[in-house]
Amino acid sequence: MNTMRPDVEFSMPFEENIPETTFDPDVMQRVVANIFLNASKYSPADETVQVSADMGENNFVRISITDKGPGVPKEYHEKILRNSDRFN
Repeated sequence: MNTMRPDVEFSMPFEENIPETTFDPDVMQRVVANIFLNASKYSPADETVQVSADMGENNFVRISITDKGPGVPKEYHEKILRNSDRFN
């Protein structure tokens, strides 16, 4: 079962100048849920996960996640955004 751990806190300071953005809601829901669940699963107890959004280069909205987890192993970096791959 995928649940958030109660001993990991999330902080979400978003910049005020982020424009309204169009995206596929199903895809975005999966992406955000996976990010939050992974951050919750792999962060040490009593840590805060920082989730922020700001305007990146070329008018793209950049979403950043900072946590104290072990990170994604280098061998998965190229596969990380593929829809069909899943990592344990």
